[in-house]
Amino acid sequence: MRFYVFILILTIQHLSVLAQEEDPFANYDIYCAALLNDREMTMMQYENFVKYYGIKDGETVADIGGAAGWKTILHVILKNMKNDFYIEDIDTACLNQKNFNKVIKWYSAQSNEVVDDTFHFTIGDEKSTQLPKDMFDRAILDLTYHELTYKKEMLADISSILKKDGVLVIAENIAKKPGKTRKDCGHDMPVEKELIDDLASNGFKLKGKTENRNQKALFYFEFVKI
Repeated sequence: MRFYVFILILTIQHLSVLAQEEDPFANYDIYCAALLNDREMTMMQYENFVKYYGIKDGETVADIGGAAGWKTILHVILKNMKNDFYIEDIDTACLNQKNFNKVIKWYSAQSNEVVDDTFHFTIGDEKSTQLPKDMFDRAILDLTYHELTYKKEMLADISSILKKDGVLVIAENIAKKPGKTRKDCGHDMPVEKELIDDLASNGFKLKGKTENRNQKALFYFEFVKI
């Protein structure tokens, strides 16, 4: 009798392991991506982030510092558009085929839209995106600008990958004065004037600015390559 009880316990443990392996949340780094458990949460994050990107149907878009691509995918599964997306990051632990497949499968299940976009991903470095030149209609730096170690080199590289009159969208929490540090990563928050001046000195002109109504001090700056 004890033997059969032992076998039953082993079987239950085995099934539990299998269930964990199928769980999209299992062994997933929350700093790489956010997997949300229902459509309502997905819509909330869409409102908090990607509705301000301004992506248009048919554009080729670079999501720079995109981790596993979850913000980009939030946009495409909620919009009836067809785009070509390139997701770039320097961290191979975050941006890899396994994580990306998990993200798109999970969010596709939360959406009523057909995912008919094309996705690519590229591993860059601190000075270059390693993305193709003169190819992109739009590039996105969503809460990534403050983490750039070599801003001049990266902005020059981003300019080189954009088409003529290509758009760069920078989403950042803006400080009112210099020296304010982010609690999540320890980097300094940019000041608006310094950010605009940095972009101007690297070949970009400010086209517009929008504040995210759902998140305090989060602004979306739209620059045009000149």
